[in-house]
Amino acid sequence: MLGRRALAVLAASILAGCGGVHAATRCSLELQPAGGRIKASFSGTDGELVLVHEGHVKWRGTGKRVFWLDDYRGADTVMVRVTAPDGKVCSAQRTLRNNY
Repeated sequence: MLGRRALAVLAASILAGCGGVHAATRCSLELQPAGGRIKASFSGTDGELVLVHEGHVKWRGTGKRVFWLDDYRGADTVMVRVTAPDGKVCSAQRTLRNNY
């Protein structure tokens, strides 16, 4: 039978083998309808950003904070995920519901 310390060491070694555990950072995503388009504004940590709109990667890179997207029929779901240089991860998701 393993003691608590042995279980903690085992768990830490398993997590380290999977890339380690990094704390999440705070971020936000705002969506605004704008004449048949969507203005998506991201705020949070700097790093490698991936923006996904309706399941499709629309942008991948660094430095950009405001995105213009097509407004599809029905609800639009947008997600961002940022990986900072120190490995911390931030993600946010919003759904914009429209009336047509």
